[in-house]
Amino acid sequence: MPQSVLVNRRERMRRGRGSLGIGTRNWKQLRALVLTVLIAWNVLGAYPTPGDVTEEKLKEGVAKKELDRWVQRLRGFGVDTDAQRLGRWYADFANGITAVRTFVMAPIQPIMDFTGTQQGWRLFSLPNERPHVLRVIGERKKKRRVLYETWSTSRTFLGSTLEFRRVRALYNPSSQGPPNTYDGFARRLSERVFEQKPELDSVTVLLEQRHTTLPGEPEDPKREERFVQTFPKAK
Repeated sequence: MPQSVLVNRRERMRRGRGSLGIGTRNWKQLRALVLTVLIAWNVLGAYPTPGDVTEEKLKEGVAKKELDRWVQRLRGFGVDTDAQRLGRWYADFANGITAVRTFVMAPIQPIMDFTGTQQGWRLFSLPNERPHVLRVIGERKKKRRVLYETWSTSRTFLGSTLEFRRVRALYNPSSQGPPNTYDGFARRLSERVFEQKPELDSVTVLLEQRHTTLPGEPEDPKREERFVQTFPKAK
């Protein structure tokens, strides 16, 4: 048998086995299965959860008033309930969804954590009555001036950058505090400020916590400066 015939036969056999030696058809099916599983995990990972809900949180402030309104609405449709029972049901429902998602995502979660490709996000289940405001303060000759403040129409230095939603994620805190990127963000922000305002002696980056009241209620003047980072000018 000619050598070329043997070579062609071996080549056809190699191609028939396909990638990983399992055959072209089997390889296509395996690849489709892997892609389907990954897409399914990605969809489940991006599915919103109701957030961190407890019965205790539903007994405070705006959440309590909102729960009472829902009780009245449901009673208007003939549903016999009260704030305690409705709150317990909602807390169990919200935590049940979160538990199911955590269980389903457990096999791939370490990979997502390692690669930084988490898709999870939570709904605003409860209003945040104590939001944080980012403040950037410059100091020169012992005189301080606020350069940037969230929601301010006059203190807008570097506002186009700081208000970009992906930048907000670097400093916007949760109930557990700011993200682990906050320190690096504050340091880099101070460098940007010094680049454009070299006359400053120091730059302070902080998160000011405020109490948001409902419409018609008096404003709460109390302010608390938290997570303060001060950077002196490099010599």
